[in-house]
Amino acid sequence: MATPVKEPGLEDRLRGLIINNEAQNSSDADTHAGAQHSKVGRKRPNQAERRQMNSQFAIPVDTRTPPQPLHHSRAQPHHNNYHQQPQGQACTNSPHQHHPQHRNQSQWHQSGSRASRPQRGRGNLHQSMSGREPHQGSQALHESPMSPAAIENQAAHLNKLCYEVVTNSQIERSEIAEKENFRVFIEGIVRKTITNHEQEQAQRYDFPSQSVELKCYGSLSSGFATKDADMDLAIFSPLSPVQPDAHGSPIPRIVEKALLDAGFGARLLPRTRVPIIKVCERPPAGFYQNLVHFRAQWEQGLDPSQLHNSKANAGSRAAEAGKDVGEAKDGAIEAEPPANDDAKRPKPGAIYFTVPLIQTGGEKEVYLGQNESFLRQYSERALAIMGWIGLRRGFGRHKNEPTYKSEEWQASEQISRAFIQGLGDKSLSESLQAYPSLQFATDGSIACHFVETTIKQVEGEDLLRGLGNTSDEQSVMSRWRKLMELPVTDIHPDAFGREVESALRDIRALPSIQLEALHQPSFQTPSKYHYRAEEIRKQFEDKGVAIPQSLLAKKYIQGISDETMRRDMLEYVSSLGDQATLSAVATKHKALQLAGEYEEALRQDNIFREEVADDINAYIRLLRSPLGQVNHGSGATAEGIPVTDEYRSLIERIQALPDPHATLDMQKGVVKDLLNFPEKDAGVQCDINFSAHLGFQNTILLRCYAHTDPRVRPMILFVKHWAKMRNINSAYLGTLSSYGYVLMVLHYLVNVAQPFVCPNLQQLAPPVPPHLSPLEYENTVEVKGANIRFWRNEAEIQHLAAASQLNRNTSSVGHLIRGFFEYYARSGQIRHMHSRGFDWAQGVISLRTPGGLLSKQSKDWVHAKHAYQGKDGKFFLDKSEALESLPKGDEVKEVRLRYLLAIEDPFELDHNVARTVTHTGIVAIRDEFRRAWKLLQEAGEGPGQLDELLEDARPSKEPEHSLTNLMKEIHGTDLFE
Repeated sequence: MATPVKEPGLEDRLRGLIINNEAQNSSDADTHAGAQHSKVGRKRPNQAERRQMNSQFAIPVDTRTPPQPLHHSRAQPHHNNYHQQPQGQACTNSPHQHHPQHRNQSQWHQSGSRASRPQRGRGNLHQSMSGREPHQGSQALHESPMSPAAIENQAAHLNKLCYEVVTNSQIERSEIAEKENFRVFIEGIVRKTITNHEQEQAQRYDFPSQSVELKCYGSLSSGFATKDADMDLAIFSPLSPVQPDAHGSPIPRIVEKALLDAGFGARLLPRTRVPIIKVCERPPAGFYQNLVHFRAQWEQGLDPSQLHNSKANAGSRAAEAGKDVGEAKDGAIEAEPPANDDAKRPKPGAIYFTVPLIQTGGEKEVYLGQNESFLRQYSERALAIMGWIGLRRGFGRHKNEPTYKSEEWQASEQISRAFIQGLGDKSLSESLQAYPSLQFATDGSIACHFVETTIKQVEGEDLLRGLGNTSDEQSVMSRWRKLMELPVTDIHPDAFGREVESALRDIRALPSIQLEALHQPSFQTPSKYHYRAEEIRKQFEDKGVAIPQSLLAKKYIQGISDETMRRDMLEYVSSLGDQATLSAVATKHKALQLAGEYEEALRQDNIFREEVADDINAYIRLLRSPLGQVNHGSGATAEGIPVTDEYRSLIERIQALPDPHATLDMQKGVVKDLLNFPEKDAGVQCDINFSAHLGFQNTILLRCYAHTDPRVRPMILFVKHWAKMRNINSAYLGTLSSYGYVLMVLHYLVNVAQPFVCPNLQQLAPPVPPHLSPLEYENTVEVKGANIRFWRNEAEIQHLAAASQLNRNTSSVGHLIRGFFEYYARSGQIRHMHSRGFDWAQGVISLRTPGGLLSKQSKDWVHAKHAYQGKDGKFFLDKSEALESLPKGDEVKEVRLRYLLAIEDPFELDHNVARTVTHTGIVAIRDEFRRAWKLLQEAGEGPGQLDELLEDARPSKEPEHSLTNLMKEIHGTDLFE
């Protein structure tokens, strides 16, 4: 195949980019040297003198969040550490203005030199928590510049880590070939199906079959796929009069049926905005029958929207269960009080008070009283009152959002005071009111309390009562007490709120607190509940704390959700006395739960055949028999229900019957494990998307960037692996998707690394050729209103890259990874990069833009917004506009657009790739970048702790429910080997 002819002027543009880049680097020293520090009457040092000065002094930028509050001891005056708020004035929770950062004006002589580990100063709490640099002067921290040997050592170690990651995680060619063969095979099925539909239904007998394509996009096509990556496929049928992604198009359903008829696992997801079919190559027999059964139900007219996806349900429950106290639904606050809420109705022990209506003016009488409600419910009412009166979130609002006005502080103060006074536990209320940090003004002045922070203070104090026996508990309690004893006049509300939140996280992480809060949600199986209890026990064990098994057993039983089961278990454990163990009570719980499910299933008419009832009743009697010792493999024994020879054939017959747990859930209308695709042993799996035009173009762009330099791919694979291991790569859980990290890496390689590693492909887009056909125009210029122009000639890019004509950067992958972490970990000036670190608060990563950065202000991405998702997944701020974009009768999906982290999509300019990142997520992401940079700093010239960079921080995976696994837990493994 001949090398395509280069577009006119391309070499000139590339040469210009490289020359300009080099010129900028070579002139930086002169540019910085020419800047005047101040007009003083002394001789300006020459370049050699300035280099010597640079080698002796460095001003670090330490943005790491300290593990302990930075304040002096009681013997030292607090006013040196906290911003004072004069009584009688409205609080202003904006930070004090820092002096302008003094920048060293001369060029850093040693490119890549860094300072060694900084020492912590005694900056005030606001400085330590806000990520800002300390004032220069007595507060400034100094560190020696990192030696070239240290930098080379770090880069070499990162090279080694990167090689190991790429070797162990990159997808094998054989796996790519297997997936491609499967794609080609099902493409034939899709082509035949759509062609037959167009010819038979639309009577278009000239419809060209080859116009239907099933294309691969995503990481597998861009070159950034890892082992066991699912394959993303997109159907393109440009000549179909009704496009596959159009509302009402029959194509998704007929493709689903064709794949099922071919013996593949296929399911059209019912609740996605655009159609997606999940497919697996070799579905297990039972799973395949479930898919065929639910397809038949749909054909009979059942509403597929009633067949809920279990992961979505479980995820929403988990999100609700893990929601932080002080956070209402997704950060939103109810705008109106519920219809049945009557503030005038007398409530025993409630605190009535009048608050100003912030938005409309006037006043409203409300009340707060805990009574018998849980603290979480009580907290949610306080947050709801904020919404009713129009009070904005105080703690956790965006940095650029206006500060509280006087009437807002007044309302926040009143709600906070009433929240504490209305607590059901009066001893807790009195102890909280005695703390200096929770003093409320009595003379009409304002003491500045955020409601969200007050709620966290109440929760923390409630959790800590009765603790303090271990060194960990004492350390956490000491930190908490010091915070609570700070005078309210000496604290800054934002900084104090962040410190309280951090301390509360430490409290929740204590094993004793987790044991006290152990509770089985109603949807959780005994196996998963037992797993959680075992994880808490291991935490005690890891800390060398011996906790009585009888206490673990007691706490386990107290947390069982079902009252009848809890009563039966209490009766069982009372017979054991001090001999009760966690293993024994958990096994008994599993056996009784399974027996109860079989009994309930027998009461149903359509689950088990009548002839198997005797077998089921015999197995129920076995499950209710006493525990003994059973083998769990490798010589390990534990409590269980032994199975004698006479029961072996019974167990085999029971295994062949439907799982009562899953079947009962199905009878209740909840599709759980029945429609969840298996994670393994199902062959190739893929998602077929019917509206992936822009996703396909994104894939080509990323693949072209991978061609520009051989360091791009390993660096991206390393960063993706790092984010995965550190548990910050899940948009579903409030952090960032892998695609977001890819864009972050490319931004660094295109715009930050000096010289650049990758040219800006969108800036090098060739002119639009004349006389393009509509299909060519849509494939290369504009699709769905988005400009998709970029330099996409892959053969030419590869040719120039192989000849080293695309850049002059000679840094190793290790040096680039080191710079990547430094850029995102630091917010101040980075001299050897000739730029500042990434501005998380103000910056928008924009790959298409020269320089790679925009401001949030320029895109109006400052405040979170509620938007409405219309056709093709587009977002509208106005609900009526979204409705107009949808077919009549369709529902509008309301979503929350966040801009805590802003990464502009290269083509969809109004789409923030990081819109799913929550407040907790952004804190975790930034903490991990700081941790990585800290490990690099600490390594110095030795090995350091760099291996910890990829330490696995993911939570242990809970066991998947299956009847066979449950029977192994109850009866041991001997029967099933």
